[in-house]
Amino acid sequence: MREHREAVQRRQAASLGSEEFERAAAEVAEIEIRIAALEEPPPHVTPPPRVTPPPQRPPG
Repeated sequence: MREHREAVQRRQAASLGSEEFERAAAEVAEIEIRIAALEEPPPHVTPPPRVTPPPQRPPG
């Protein structure tokens, strides 16, 4: 998180559209992608099997 904070600070300090701004913005995006990958649960390869309840017998 320190890397992210420092990159955001560099981006905020740079002039909009400057090389420094573009570099810092790219670094922020890269760090945020890495953070999202850690937070996102892994995709399920196959869905869980459906459980069908047994048929009910008529009363009597």
